[in-house]
Amino acid sequence: MAIIPFFDSVEVEVLVDNQPVTEYPDPDTLDVDDDGAGPARHNITKYIEARTGTEFSVRFKIAPTFRLLHGNVDLVVCVYMDNKFMIANVIYRTILNHDHVQNLTGHRYTKNGQWFERSFSFNELNIGKLVVELEISQSLILSL
Repeated sequence: MAIIPFFDSVEVEVLVDNQPVTEYPDPDTLDVDDDGAGPARHNITKYIEARTGTEFSVRFKIAPTFRLLHGNVDLVVCVYMDNKFMIANVIYRTILNHDHVQNLTGHRYTKNGQWFERSFSFNELNIGKLVVELEISQSLILSL
């Protein structure tokens, strides 16, 4: 279960067959010490073992102790996979005073005016094929 140190009242899990999968820490990331020393982080990376094509869901839990820095506001939970936006969900401030658990099961989209949901599933792993997309302005290219 990934717990973001800066927001310790928020937990996120990946589920396969409605069961949490084993998570492994990112070896390249230093965690914040238990006493709070170290840099405050607003995100966290965990790794899991997955079979290509297996469907999964993302469950998040928000405890009633959760508080935003700017007071009485709503919260938006966004899921990105492979650096692509999949889904966003608004948690209204009236719900944030209670335990809140939600399970996101897929990417929602519209086609010809109708809504559809495509279940989340693991893609094939492309080791060593890191693709970085950069937007380079024409003026930068000309200056090189």
